[in-house]
Amino acid sequence: MEGLTRLLLGAQLAEEILGDLDEESLVRGARWRRRQIVLSVMPLLALRVRKLHVEERLLLSTTLFLLPVRAIDLLWAFVLSQVPLKVDLIRPTNHLIFTLILAMACAFVCSLHRKGMGLWLSFAALVALITVPAQLPVWYWLLLPALCFAVVTVVDSRRRTS
Repeated sequence: MEGLTRLLLGAQLAEEILGDLDEESLVRGARWRRRQIVLSVMPLLALRVRKLHVEERLLLSTTLFLLPVRAIDLLWAFVLSQVPLKVDLIRPTNHLIFTLILAMACAFVCSLHRKGMGLWLSFAALVALITVPAQLPVWYWLLLPALCFAVVTVVDSRRRTS
């Protein structure tokens, strides 16, 4: 139980929390201590994520951008694999345009959650492009990160003016 707490919360925060619980458990008992550890881990983990902006931005850009964009491409690859003689590594233009629209929507949602996500989402877009096992046109390689950055910049500028 203590090892999990240290892993989730980090060494310094876990030592502080466990030290406080050790003192109190002398009075209340080991069962109370275990219960408090279980009840405290999730709120403290959320607090740690909020404090560490880098980890939060990485988590947001991965879950709200990278995963949906890759999921759509994997779905497209699966659909093509079910059609005889249609499995190729070239994505049609309509699929690429749909993915750009999805990416812009995901970038918008990410930028609503946290300011300054432009570079993170551009990086996530490049990771998504690198992990696609298909031949993608050059305009798509340039447009996907640029559009993500532009959407976040517009949302951040509107947030500042309002």
